Amino acid sequence: PTDPRELLMLTIKAHEQTAQRVDVLEEKVSDLEKSTTIDSSQQYTLERIAKTTVISALGGIDSRAYQLMSRKIFSNIWRDYKKYFKLGSYRDTLKTDYENAKNYLESWSPEVNTSLKIKEYNSQLSMVLD
Repeated sequence: PTDPRELLMLTIKAHEQTAQRVDVLEEKVSDLEKSTTIDSSQQYTLERIAKTTVISALGGIDSRAYQLMSRKIFSNIWRDYKKYFKLGSYRDTLKTDYENAKNYLESWSPEVNTSLKIKEYNSQLSMVLD
């Protein structure tokens, strides 16, 4: 086409097609971002935060409650986490939820009855046999 009007129409049509393709690609990228899970270093970070939170909730790694209840409390934090984020595993955490996941684990605390049991265990004197 040598007619300026035809060239302009072809250019406009090509631009519209390109814009449509860009829209489709942007939608695909958005879908990928929404479904991409955290990587192994982010998983490790969540593990460390959970560990720190549990140790603190139990009164430290040397506490009686830690010795007696740590397995249960670690199980509880991950059970609550998976329930809150509706996941089968914390490893399935979406990248878009990562910051919320860190905040959740940092602010998590055991339920009231468990907290009372922790206080009870930590207030008991442990018997040391000589």
